[in-house]
Amino acid sequence: MWSAAGNALLGRGVARDLLNGDTVPVAGRLLGHGPEAWIAFDEEVRRLMRSPGTWEGARRLEARLCHPDGRIREATLAAWRRPPVQLVLLRCADRVPQVRRRARRVLGRLVAQHPVRNRDRARRALNRPMADDPAHVLTALVPFALRLGGREHGGWAVEQLEAALSGRYSLLAAWWRPGLASTTWSWNSLTARQREGMFERLTGSADRPTRRFAARVAVACGQYGARELALFFRRRARSGDRPDVDRRRSGGAGRRRTG
Repeated sequence: MWSAAGNALLGRGVARDLLNGDTVPVAGRLLGHGPEAWIAFDEEVRRLMRSPGTWEGARRLEARLCHPDGRIREATLAAWRRPPVQLVLLRCADRVPQVRRRARRVLGRLVAQHPVRNRDRARRALNRPMADDPAHVLTALVPFALRLGGREHGGWAVEQLEAALSGRYSLLAAWWRPGLASTTWSWNSLTARQREGMFERLTGSADRPTRRFAARVAVACGQYGARELALFFRRRARSGDRPDVDRRRSGGAGRRRTG
């Protein structure tokens, strides 16, 4: 597993290679790496494109999606049918309102289409099975969304994930052609089984902030009984991570569920 510093170094290197004319798709080089790789890629592209000179890869869509000019970022989101979901998530926290609004609509479409469009590519890149389930896409986005949560406009994606895991309605995909099943997938359509699977994967994550996020949402939504929460805390204890929620609250949530 790559460290955060190693991921960031990789992301900056991929950005330089892209602008110098490398033709390998960025998603192919960064897929499977941590959020730090994508964040560093975005920042490095923007930094380099602000510097004087001509870049051979400046017209590549990956570069334009990270361009210093917000108008170019917005136009690229509108023109690119299947951009990397990680770069779209970054644009969901963009400082320019028009870019944020466009990115949030596009993200809903990508989640809806992921099982069909990206499954085989991800399977080849990661050399492991990929389930035909949008819940897997949402699970994979959690660590990334949490990294962006500290930005001025970064809390939106975290709020959508909390709503999805709690079984509440979420606006994310509803903003993309509402009511058309062929183009949208509502986060609110997560079944209890899908939510349970997401919690199982999140609480077993190697990423500590992700485990803490899952703990907080599990207790807040009161969906798990005392037995499920006890198993959850034992799993965290084995991982060496101290629980960040009050066990008395978790017991109360369990009693509400089982009583």
